[in-house]
Amino acid sequence: MRTFRQKFTQNHFFYPLVALYIASMLAIINIFHLDNCNSYVEIVVACWLFFVVLYTGLVIIYACNYLIITDTKVIIRNPYTHRHEELYLNNIKRITIIHGGAHGDKSILFQTTNGEKVKYVISLVRNHDIKEIIEIFKTNNIDAETNLTVD
Repeated sequence: MRTFRQKFTQNHFFYPLVALYIASMLAIINIFHLDNCNSYVEIVVACWLFFVVLYTGLVIIYACNYLIITDTKVIIRNPYTHRHEELYLNNIKRITIIHGGAHGDKSILFQTTNGEKVKYVISLVRNHDIKEIIEIFKTNNIDAETNLTVD
């Protein structure tokens, strides 16, 4: 069994996220406390900032998945939402590790033997572990590739 995981604070989006939260919360406090919300625009801006902070936090928490690869299956686990998904290695035909887009920095796309495609965001997996993950799948006779720059 091999676990591929890093701490949330070691992820590349941790410090920009903290900066976004601090700046947004200061702006919201400034709008509501100092200006006493005298205009409709200020209320809309404060609500929009609150939505951005809330939505960004939820997306980041959803993206915090990591991989556990055993002899027979792949487990995708989220330590914050306690989400736990399993795929058996003998049911996987192909995997592709790709850029995650708006919902995380990297994703893993599984194509099963029955043609189903399943995609998971794996933001808590280190970039330098990608090469080892690809090799593990190749040794299990699964076609594996990535478009990420691997260390």
